[in-house]
Amino acid sequence: MVDYSKTTGTTGTMMIRDTGSVVEFWFKAGYANDWANDLDFNWTVNGVTTAVGIVYPTGAQWKKVGSATVSYSQTITFRLLDATGTKGMGGPTTFNQYIFRATVPEAPSKPVLTNVKTTSVDVSFTPNGNGGATILGYEIGYGLSGGEIFVNTSGPMTITGLTPGTVYLFWVRARNSVGWSPFAGPTSVRTIAGGYIKVGDAWKLAVPYVKVSGEWKLAEPWTRSVGVWKRTT
Repeated sequence: MVDYSKTTGTTGTMMIRDTGSVVEFWFKAGYANDWANDLDFNWTVNGVTTAVGIVYPTGAQWKKVGSATVSYSQTITFRLLDATGTKGMGGPTTFNQYIFRATVPEAPSKPVLTNVKTTSVDVSFTPNGNGGATILGYEIGYGLSGGEIFVNTSGPMTITGLTPGTVYLFWVRARNSVGWSPFAGPTSVRTIAGGYIKVGDAWKLAVPYVKVSGEWKLAEPWTRSVGVWKRTT
């Protein structure tokens, strides 16, 4: 909870109290005599102005004028409309205060896929804006066409259990105390195709190589860019 205040005249004080979701509007005359007449106020929140009149019975005490929900960052306005200079309260007075509200994070960068193997791939990404609240974690989604499997993570990680020679799409999003960001992606990759051969009593993975300009290289993986498949090795 945060309080913001502004003096009015020689004895008056206007206060905006931010509780974290609701803002409250308060007034204190600051003198000992009763104020029998109505005091007129209004406030503007979310682009809407609300007007009220209150009876201020005891000048030395705080009086709550009203409240409103602030769901996004904005400048709100609290106004004392009456001229009360004879009582030392001042007026008319306008009190503007910027109120901050956190939002969901920005989407991280598109996933970067490296160390591609037959059944695994390393997934990394770069965080962007946190929306004004600490990032609590990330979610990686992947599948053959989109998001069939989701994994919570605190950062880059290795995804395992993939099928050799298969094209996968990857997404990633971030979460703070407000909620989830949009997904970033997709980024696509094809796992290395390979077979198994029996060496002695053990089955071992056989990965195909091709000769490129006199140099042997992995036949996979491939990545797609603008609809065209290209070898990344």
